[in-house]
Amino acid sequence: MKAYQPTTIKLHNQAVLLDLLKQQQAPMTKRQLADASQLSVVTINKLLPELIEKQLLLTTDQPQRTGGRQAAAYQYNAQRTLLLIIQFIEEDQQIVIRFSVVDLVGNILHHEQSAEGRLPQFLQVIRQIKQEYPKISLAVVGIPGVEIAGRLKIMDAPAFKDMALGELIEKEIAVKTLIENDVNAAVFHFKEEKKIVAGIYFPKNYPPGAGLVIDQQLFKGANHLSGEIKHLPHLYTASYPLATEAIPEQVTATLQAIVAVTDPHQVILFLPSEWQALVSRSFLEKQLAAVFQYGVLPKLHFSDQFSENYLAGLITMGIEAAGLGL
Repeated sequence: MKAYQPTTIKLHNQAVLLDLLKQQQAPMTKRQLADASQLSVVTINKLLPELIEKQLLLTTDQPQRTGGRQAAAYQYNAQRTLLLIIQFIEEDQQIVIRFSVVDLVGNILHHEQSAEGRLPQFLQVIRQIKQEYPKISLAVVGIPGVEIAGRLKIMDAPAFKDMALGELIEKEIAVKTLIENDVNAAVFHFKEEKKIVAGIYFPKNYPPGAGLVIDQQLFKGANHLSGEIKHLPHLYTASYPLATEAIPEQVTATLQAIVAVTDPHQVILFLPSEWQALVSRSFLEKQLAAVFQYGVLPKLHFSDQFSENYLAGLITMGIEAAGLGL
C-alpha cells in the first residue's frame, strides 16, 4: 500500500476544508469544520493559518456565538480572484459577445453584452471591465469554433477568424486566457464521474457541433477537431437553416453516428424548443433501438437552454483552472 507523505495529507485536508466552505458559502467555526470534515480541532488549528495567509479563507469580522461563547468563524474567500467569462454566441441570427465577471463560487458580479463588432471594440470592453474589477486573473473564452496552434482556425464570428485571440487578451489585460469550444463547454456542465457524456448542439442557423466528456475530462482529439460533426457526410451536404421536413432525419442520423462512435452513458441534445415536437424522446429511442439491438441505449436528455449551459460550463472550467494547487 502506498504511504501518504505529510505534505500530501496536508494538501488533502486543506482541500477538504476548502470544499466544505465553498459548498456552505457561509462562515463556519473550528468546531463546525471539525464535525463536518471528521478532522480533529487540533488538525484544523494547524491547517487554518496557512489558508488564511494565502487568502484562501477569511476570518469573519463578526464572530458567531456557539453555546454561549464567542468563536471565530471562517469562510471561503470567493473573491480572492475573479474570472472574466466571454461567450461568443448565436442570437437572432447574429453572433453577440457576452461578458461576465464571476467569483470562485460562480456568482455573477457583472454582465454585459455587445454585438460582434471588431477587435478594437472588443479590447476596449475588456480593458474597461479589468479596470473596474482589478482582481480578474483569468479569462475563459467560449467560441463557436476551434483554436488550433493558438489561432481561431474555425470561427463563426468572421471578424475574429484566424486571430490569436488568447494571446491578444493576455497582452491587453495581463491575465491568463483559456479558449474553449462552445459545445465542449456546454457538455462539460453535465460531466459525471466515471461516465461518458456526449452532447449535440443544433443551432437554428448554423451546422451542428458535438462534445464528449469521458470521466469528467473533455476529449478533443489530436488537433482539437473532435466534435466538428459538420464534416459528417449527411451534414456536410446539408443546407442551413435546415428545412423543417429535414430536421427529424438529420437529428436521428447525427445521434446514431455519435452513439455508434462513442457508446456514451448519456447524450445531451441541445435543440431549439420548436424542434422537440418533431424529434421527441420516444421517437429517437425507437429509432436507436431499431439500429442498436443490444438491449442497452444511452439516456437522452433534451435542453433548449444551450447558452445557459454553455456559460455554466465555462464558469466551471474557470473555477477549476483557478483552483489548481493551494
